[in-house]
Amino acid sequence: ARREVAEAAKREEAQAAQCEKLNRQLIEMGKAADETTREMDMAMHDKDVEIGKLATKLSDSEGLLAEARVAMGGEAEKNAKRRKHDKGRFSVQDTDGLIDKLAHLQNQYLQIKTTKKGGSGGGRGSISCSRKSTDSGDSTGSSDRNLELEAKNTDLMAQVADLNEMTAQTEALVVSLESRVSELQVKLSASDKRRAELHNLVQELKGNIRVFCRVRPFLPGEDEVDTPSDMEFPTGAERPGLVLAIPAANGGRTQKKTAHSFDFDQVMCPATTQEEVFTEIEPLLQSVMDGFRLCIFAYGQTGSGKTFTMEGKMGAGKQDAARGAVPRSMERLMDTRDAMRAQGWEVKLTCSCLEIYNEEIRDLLSDGKASAGKKHDIQIDKASGDATVSNLSTVPVESEAEIYKLLKQAGTRRETATTSRNEASSRSHSVLQIRVEAKHRASKQTRAGMLNLVDLA
Repeated sequence: ARREVAEAAKREEAQAAQCEKLNRQLIEMGKAADETTREMDMAMHDKDVEIGKLATKLSDSEGLLAEARVAMGGEAEKNAKRRKHDKGRFSVQDTDGLIDKLAHLQNQYLQIKTTKKGGSGGGRGSISCSRKSTDSGDSTGSSDRNLELEAKNTDLMAQVADLNEMTAQTEALVVSLESRVSELQVKLSASDKRRAELHNLVQELKGNIRVFCRVRPFLPGEDEVDTPSDMEFPTGAERPGLVLAIPAANGGRTQKKTAHSFDFDQVMCPATTQEEVFTEIEPLLQSVMDGFRLCIFAYGQTGSGKTFTMEGKMGAGKQDAARGAVPRSMERLMDTRDAMRAQGWEVKLTCSCLEIYNEEIRDLLSDGKASAGKKHDIQIDKASGDATVSNLSTVPVESEAEIYKLLKQAGTRRETATTSRNEASSRSHSVLQIRVEAKHRASKQTRAGMLNLVDLA
């Protein structure tokens, strides 16, 4: 029997050593995955900067192209008007030729007249010669003007040729930039896909199901029954823990206390802030935008602070440091949505909210009279396993102002009651569901994620 006990102890030690080894390997894999994720995020940031620069160059090139087209259009319009104005008119060369022919005919006429009547036509001859000399001067001036016009026309044609060449270069640059942008978009899409795979691998290594424990501060009067010394939060262990010292049932505090130890994925002491709580769940929200389904719910006895953890105080909106996990999660999803839209994604967020009170489902976002009398049933899709609620209001969310408006509307309609520890204690289960639908314009890739935020009664 002793040998069997010893062998069993050895087997337990071996199993414990193996478990410890596996835990160390798991931690190392998580660290390696985190490092890879950081490197991918840095690479994606660099690519975003490069795409931004290329987009700026593309915009500048399109501006130059537009200016060149406007200039070419103006020159073409001027040339068309000039051709229309000159249509059907004699050219300068035609005018000079007619003047020369007229002078030649006049000389012949005078010679014939002089032969018939004697030297009476000398004066006319000198007048004719004077006329021809004057006409020759006019012809010379017209030739100068023609040369000047031809020089201007040549200069304009050279400018048009330069503009055509610039336009061709600009169009070639635009084509090159568009090709480069398309190439970078393909690489960015592949990098984003790889990032999503690594990110969600890290989340799976940390555990698809995690249990956090939050201990709220003592309320007035509670320190007469319990004391902070009855709780310990050990540090340095492999997993966060909580140790409760329970006094003996009969002897009160004078008797020896019994210590009970509990392990969790994370333990939050009374001094933990709302922001620190949200930091623990924030990485999971990226998985929702990557197309995964996530459920975060708070449970515990009445007065343990579930609603404060989930909703908190939202009087000052985003500026309120006491706001809970629900508004912070919706803000984070909207920030990620804006970043995805800048990368070519079309993202749509829709929201619905219900409560379950006395086995009855109530729509907290309904418009009142229009939804009065509608029955809400839980329906299960046999093919996909999805659970939906019939006749439930679905509201699109586009801004942070809409977030707080919807949360305020749902909060005022929720069933509450006064307890010895809370003047407005929640008496119902509430479920806030956010659906994410995303589609990439270039790659046509689609994603569909869902976030359920549950506050149990």
